Amino acid sequence: MAAIVMVFAALISALFVRRGSGGDWRHLVLPPVMYVGAGILLLSSLTLQTARHGIAAYARGEKTRRDAPLALLSATLLLGAAFLTVQYTAWQQLMWRGVGVAASPNASFFYVLTAAHALALLGGMVALLVVGRRFLCGVPSLRRSSLDAVSHYWNFIVILWMGLLLLMWVVL
Repeated sequence: MAAIVMVFAALISALFVRRGSGGDWRHLVLPPVMYVGAGILLLSSLTLQTARHGIAAYARGEKTRRDAPLALLSATLLLGAAFLTVQYTAWQQLMWRGVGVAASPNASFFYVLTAAHALALLGGMVALLVVGRRFLCGVPSLRRSSLDAVSHYWNFIVILWMGLLLLMWVVL
């Protein structure tokens, strides 16, 4: 997470430096679908936290079935994929409006920031797949610390998106 913070700190710093250095900065109206993506990520955080509690209850022997936590982990993955689809839709909407990567400096920053976030989210999805596979194979192969780490990472990515969305709405 520290590396991701550093990457985004560098990108945001570059954004502010570039914004202040020239008169070619134009306001970019974000596609409304971006806000739908934010809601999807918030929901994915909820499904993951609920799955986490269900897996912990299963590990303690309070639950005898793994169906519900597995379904919630799967839902989290699907919500992550839905977010990426929404993000792609936002890129397409901007391109249809003639706002490509090279259209303006702020458009370039939009694409770079959202692509970097998408890559970070993909990393979280891979980690969720690993955790889900281990849980499916049996709890002894799944350490609680692994699940906690993935959960913290996922929530970090969700919070990062909320901050980026606010930043893009105000600055771009």
